[in-house]
Amino acid sequence: MCDARRMRLIALGMVMVTAVAVAGAGPAENAKAANNRGMKLYSAKDYDGAAKEFRAAIAAQPGFVLAHYNLASMAALLGDKPTVLAELRWLRDSNDPAARKVLDKAPTDPDLKSMIGDPDIRQLLTPDCSTTCSRELDAAVARCGRNCDSRDCMRPCTAPLEDCAFGCKMGMSADARTRMRAWIAGPLKGHDNDVARMREASIESHPDNPDLPRFAVTIKNQFGFRCVLDWSADGAPATLGTCVAADKKWQASPATIPLKCRLDAKHKLDRCEGTFTLSSEDYHDSGTFVLERALDR
Repeated sequence: MCDARRMRLIALGMVMVTAVAVAGAGPAENAKAANNRGMKLYSAKDYDGAAKEFRAAIAAQPGFVLAHYNLASMAALLGDKPTVLAELRWLRDSNDPAARKVLDKAPTDPDLKSMIGDPDIRQLLTPDCSTTCSRELDAAVARCGRNCDSRDCMRPCTAPLEDCAFGCKMGMSADARTRMRAWIAGPLKGHDNDVARMREASIESHPDNPDLPRFAVTIKNQFGFRCVLDWSADGAPATLGTCVAADKKWQASPATIPLKCRLDAKHKLDRCEGTFTLSSEDYHDSGTFVLERALDR
């Protein structure tokens, strides 16, 4: 009887110690545990359950940046725009550098894809471009010197600043802007015919001339097409538009040609392809525009 009573007391003591240990966990530990549970539920596609756990993590530790971002992502998957706005606004207003880091990846996060096109959310994700590009401004002044006061003198020096501001306003992260600048700087190769060899290509930037497209690409291949170039949020070329051949009898359609780009680590290339229809009065066939640049070796 005594032994049985002793065992019951020992067991009760173990339960009490465990309860005290759980109750004694600090806010950071509780927040991390809730966030981890949320990630497991997210992996199981239980987005409602995951959102509840991320809310619990925030309740335990209000400054937990990752939990705020995870809750915004779950809200986007659930179509809850007010929560997405509230969480992204919290991240934007936070002084924690980690908040800016997670916001930088938001425009290309698949979980937020359904909300990225919303004007209210796009505005929240657009950083303060004057602050973001301030280092480019300092570098431009250093390159040209403070005595350079003419447009012709400053243009080669301020181009990186203008490109930074353009990418920033599109919601590009720092890595995406670096990728875009690498495309602009070249060297590039491309072709406009599936049987043609890769030849020189180039991207031109016209920030000061409203009569010219902001960006244009020329593929110096068989047909010599020159096209208006638009960019995606990840810093890669997105579309070719209004393509005009050196010999005007050749046309490329449709008017806007989507590009699929990928980073090929094996061959150390950043490569984009887009299919189109090549035609003239007596010719009509499919073709492929290809643009590529070598990754830094």
